[in-house]
Amino acid sequence: MLDRVVANGLAFDLALSVWVLQHCPNLDIEIERIFRALRPGGVLFAVDMKHRAIPTDKGWVHDGCNVFEHLSTKFELIQ
Repeated sequence: MLDRVVANGLAFDLALSVWVLQHCPNLDIEIERIFRALRPGGVLFAVDMKHRAIPTDKGWVHDGCNVFEHLSTKFELIQ
């Protein structure tokens, strides 16, 4: 749905992500999706763990990715 509204020209000033990115199997794709949805100068407020908890058939696993390192490829991180 987000891709559709962005394709139709809608852009946001702020995005809020709380305890979500750590669970997304395709982290970089989701970060890019959020980045495209924000206007230039838009802000992403994210609360997450540094490690990930990806749901698998073997339970929740950490795939070695650091959420904040991946965010820093598109966003300036402010601690």
